[in-house]
Amino acid sequence: MRSDYDRALAIGDAVAALSVGGHVDRAIDLASRVTDLRAQSRLIDQLSRRSSAHAAVAPLAEHILKAVADHDERFERDRARLAVAQALARVEAIQSAAQVIADIETDDDQAQALAVLARVLK
Repeated sequence: MRSDYDRALAIGDAVAALSVGGHVDRAIDLASRVTDLRAQSRLIDQLSRRSSAHAAVAPLAEHILKAVADHDERFERDRARLAVAQALARVEAIQSAAQVIADIETDDDQAQALAVLARVLK
């Protein structure tokens, strides 16, 4: 792999394949090796768009939200929370998505997340 982004995409493919095979624990273990918050956000977005990987989304969301707590930059924390909320909404974990949205620190990001949630509920 030449970049972190390529690595995250490759891990996303592997996580999706493991999820399809019923190896969700192994998929989550692999996904947790992505340590960059931005790459984690891309990964959960990628997985939530694949029905075969939906089982991995909620556990990965928990992992990302723990990482968010340790991050210094509010912008990055909110970006990650927005990605998690969108991913949870896509897999129809609406209550969990709403809880994540409530923790978003900026009004603009919170409004954007609520708009995504509203689209999913239609």
